[in-house]
Amino acid sequence: MDLTLFRIFTITGFYFLIGWIIYLWISRRRKELEAQERFIPQLLEKFESPEELTRFLESPAGEKLIRSLAPSRKSFRERLLFWLNIGIVLTVFGIGMIILGFIIHDDDCMMFGAICLFPGIGLIISSYISHRLAIRWQVNGQPRLPSTTEPPG
Repeated sequence: MDLTLFRIFTITGFYFLIGWIIYLWISRRRKELEAQERFIPQLLEKFESPEELTRFLESPAGEKLIRSLAPSRKSFRERLLFWLNIGIVLTVFGIGMIILGFIIHDDDCMMFGAICLFPGIGLIISSYISHRLAIRWQVNGQPRLPSTTEPPG
């Protein structure tokens, strides 16, 4: 196979993969919202009066239902780990593409590897800095690290 044709298929396949992942994420989210839209009117029909609905919503089961219907907000650590994982994957993929470029003597492959490598490294560094700042600023109730400039005690 011609190397140019290989490059075209590789780049095209990569963009199709990214598009497919985005499509799956959007369709999953849309199905979740459609299920909620069908569920809420069915729930409201089960109550005969507004007072009965109010009593249910103030009960522990009602509070649990409201929390389950509210959009879930990921914790700081979950979001930090998500971006750290993306950074690690991009970095490893970029290093692999650079090594492959050296092996097959392809400058485009090495350039694509560098394009993936540097954002990956940036995400890893950003995650580390965010983690350190979260500790220093006591995000999520984490203990504050002692400063080297503050006297002990």
